[in-house]
Amino acid sequence: GEFPIQIGSKLPDIPARLERIIGEVRVYAKIDRRGDYEILQEDQLLLLGNHTEARCPVANMMKLSGCQMDVKWVNGIIDDV
Repeated sequence: GEFPIQIGSKLPDIPARLERIIGEVRVYAKIDRRGDYEILQEDQLLLLGNHTEARCPVANMMKLSGCQMDVKWVNGIIDDV
């Protein structure tokens, strides 16, 4: 067989990156050693999400590549009840 990449081969038209990530992050915030959980307010979840995405090298690379990050941060406790 022939090697598919030859001198003068055209590069693909499709970018080699993720275009969009859609999902949900469930947050379980422990507040004490007994294992009790705190229900975070919407503004706390937004703040946590923004800081996590800003500090995560993988999320940073994806954003810089043009990938849309459509991720919702939610309380795990409320959704699991």
